[in-house]
Amino acid sequence: MPCIMSEWTNWQAPDATGTIYRYRSVVRPPLNSGDKCKELFEVKKEPLPCITSDWESWSSPDATGTISRYRYVLRPALNNGTKCGDLLESGKVPLPCIMSDWESWSSPNTTGTVARYRYVLRPALNGGKGCGDLLELRKVQLPCIMSECVLLRRPDATGTIFRYRFVLSPALNDGKECGVLLELMRDDNILLR
Repeated sequence: MPCIMSEWTNWQAPDATGTIYRYRSVVRPPLNSGDKCKELFEVKKEPLPCITSDWESWSSPDATGTISRYRYVLRPALNNGTKCGDLLESGKVPLPCIMSDWESWSSPNTTGTVARYRYVLRPALNGGKGCGDLLELRKVQLPCIMSECVLLRRPDATGTIFRYRFVLSPALNDGKECGVLLELMRDDNILLR
């Protein structure tokens, strides 16, 4: 009579190396030169996938707007299990333009325009907010500038003396207008206008 064996047990959970096993027992040994009992224990390697840590937090952006994050292998793939995915992820984030502070206003030019400048310290990257104006202009009030009075010393036939001055630069942008250009005076310093 042949050996009679029990059914196989369920496969056991894999150990750290992926090894699994199952066993069975002899219910009745062979009798009278019957078929021998087969294996009581069966072992095989189960594929185990790679196990990684959770992703770390994203890094701060570098000068180019690149950010990255990492994860680590907790257990490599065993027995032809699924291999580890990428351990490094990177991407780009938008970085806005960075500009210098405005410089001081310039002196006014002949039209009464003053200017100030600023400079791009870093252009916008990866679709970040662009740079603003680099030049700002505005008009300022400039008063009239007149020469000193010129006095004609010889009175005319009526005894009138002329005093006059010249416009060196007219008023601009609502600046203070020029005063009287010509004054008439009598010889005794009485202003006639």
